[in-house]
Amino acid sequence: HLKFLQCRTPAEMASDADVVVSAIPVVTRPEPPLDAGMLKEGGLAVSLDYDSAWTGAAMKECSKFVTDDIGQLLDTKRHGVYFKGIPDTIYADLGELAAGLKRGRESTTERIFSMNMGIAVDDMVTAKVLYQKAIEQKAGTRLPL
Repeated sequence: HLKFLQCRTPAEMASDADVVVSAIPVVTRPEPPLDAGMLKEGGLAVSLDYDSAWTGAAMKECSKFVTDDIGQLLDTKRHGVYFKGIPDTIYADLGELAAGLKRGRESTTERIFSMNMGIAVDDMVTAKVLYQKAIEQKAGTRLPL
């Protein structure tokens, strides 16, 4: 069951949520309201707002930091405006997780942070739809990976 609650503060909202999706305006000088210790053990943080909502400390306390496109994220970081506080190690991209090349959640207490820039996520959804259509229509050529 999905339950929605009205909360007075970001800390109150994040403290007991299994999944926290942040989608505030993307800004070049963020003052993130979500800090270390606010995401509960076993929680999943999904940032759709780059690093605007979460502090670097909050991201770094997570066991795994994943993104939809590692190259795109790191290239954007190199420009020096966004992603200054992300962890030094990016565990996986969503494609690696979906393909089973990297393990997803490995314990009930593991905190996972997913920062998605959006482009690759759209590509993955589109690819899945096209793949399913090709299977249904017995079209296309299967290539080894």
